[in-house]
Amino acid sequence: MRFLRATEAPFPRAWRYVKDIDIFLNHYGDYPVVSVTWEQAVAFAEWAGKRLLSAAEWQRVAGGPDNWPIPYSPNPAAHPCGNISVPWSVCSTPEEYWNDYLSHAAPSRSHEDARSPEGLYNLYGNVSELSESMAITLANDTALLVRPFDRFFFGQDWHALAWGAGMRVVNYVGIGPNYQSEYTGFRCAKSAQP
Repeated sequence: MRFLRATEAPFPRAWRYVKDIDIFLNHYGDYPVVSVTWEQAVAFAEWAGKRLLSAAEWQRVAGGPDNWPIPYSPNPAAHPCGNISVPWSVCSTPEEYWNDYLSHAAPSRSHEDARSPEGLYNLYGNVSELSESMAITLANDTALLVRPFDRFFFGQDWHALAWGAGMRVVNYVGIGPNYQSEYTGFRCAKSAQP
């Protein structure tokens, strides 16, 4: 909210369903921000003196120094932890998607049992996270195709187990104004040296 007030940037799209912003922030102020475009996420990160993580950085922090398959265990068959076990919800309108977020997302610093060894929260589950990295796809058997208008996102949301989606599943989304999701937020990073 400080960013929005300081820059007069537009509110996240889904906030149009919020009747009282102060009551909303009092209850959901420590939840991940969703329903923003990639450009809005980048604008916030730059305003805060940070940036979005690259795909490689996201994979590194999610796996920790020993490249665990899930942030909280070196055992890929470990009991599922974190905000990943919500049954699949059928939503058909933007307001239903927003209500799904309000019902199932969790505060950014929640699920202690799912923290990484380095203390990071919700790398798997809660909301998916945009990255700064351009998406690439396989053009043919020997060449990759760069997708300059798409960015990778990682981590899955609260429905991860219902979808059968592991933490390392990679997705991508467009960077234009029509690509916003109530299931996708972002994580900021700051380089140790500029």
